Amino acid sequence: MFARINDTQIFFDVVGEQLDSSTSLLEEKPTIVMLHGGLGFDHGYLRPGLNPLSAKFSLLYFDMRGQGISENVPFETITLEQCADDAVALLDHLGIDEAFFFGHSAGGYVAQLVALRHPERVRGLILSNTSSGHRFTEEERREAKSPMLSDRASTPIQEIARTLFSPASLEEMLDKKRIEAHWMFLQKVGPYYMAPGNEDKFLPVMKYSLPSSRVMDHFVATLLPHFDLTDQLEWINTPTLIIAGAYDWVCTPLASRYLAEHIKVAEFVLFEDCGHMPFIEDPERFIDVVVTFIRKTLP
Repeated sequence: MFARINDTQIFFDVVGEQLDSSTSLLEEKPTIVMLHGGLGFDHGYLRPGLNPLSAKFSLLYFDMRGQGISENVPFETITLEQCADDAVALLDHLGIDEAFFFGHSAGGYVAQLVALRHPERVRGLILSNTSSGHRFTEEERREAKSPMLSDRASTPIQEIARTLFSPASLEEMLDKKRIEAHWMFLQKVGPYYMAPGNEDKFLPVMKYSLPSSRVMDHFVATLLPHFDLTDQLEWINTPTLIIAGAYDWVCTPLASRYLAEHIKVAEFVLFEDCGHMPFIEDPERFIDVVVTFIRKTLP
C-alpha cells in the first residue's frame, strides 16, 4: 500500500487487525509503528522476528523515504527529522491519534526524534540496539568492556567494515564499485552483527530487504556525524523500553545504558546471548519483553 506523505510516495503495510475479534467487544489494539534501521535498509528484515507481535497489536510497517519500495527522493530530503515527521504524517493519513514507536538501530534515532518533535503522538518507545549519538571516550569504552568487531573478525573483514563506515564522496556513492562493496559488506561483515553461534541467521533475514547502498552512504557521510541527542534526552517523558545485545559492536550496550540513564521513564533489558538483532536471535524472549512492557504501559 502507498500513501502520499509530505510530497513523497511512501510504502506501508499493516500486520494485525486493529479491532480485536477474539471477543465480541471488538476492543481496539494498540498500534506499533515499526521503524527500520540503516538508514538504507527497509522494513522487510524486521518482519520474520516481529510479526508475531501482531497477535496482540496492530503493526504499522513502512519504508522510510528513498528506501525499500518507497519513492526515490533527492538525498537532501532524507534526514532523520524528516523521517520522524513522515512517520507522524502516516498516522494522520490513517487516522491514528497515537501509537507506540519501535525503532531498531538508526530507526531508534528516528523514534527518539518522534518523541521529541511530536510527544503527544507517542504512547511509548521501544528502542532496540540503538544510541543517542553520544560520543564515548576510548577509556569509557574500555572500562565498559564494549564489544568490538576486532574481538571476533579477521583483519580483512575489519577492513571491509572500516571502508563502509567511512564517509564517501558523492562520486564514490555513484560508483558501481561502491555498490559492489556494500554487497560484500553484507556478505562478509553482516554475519558478525549477530552473537557468536548466531551468525548464520543474518543473511536469511536480510533476504527480506532491498538495501540502498547510496542511502547508506548518505547516512554515514551526511547524517551520522551530526546526530547527537545527548542534551535532549531529558525532554523525553514517554515510557521507554531499551533493549541491548551483549555482543552488539554496532550500537553497544554502553550506548543503550546511557539512554536508560538519561531518559526519565526508562527500562533497560540486556540480551546476554545476542548481538545487533535480538528479535531474530532470541525472538520468543524478545516478543515476551515487548508485550510485558506495553501491557504495563497501557492504562
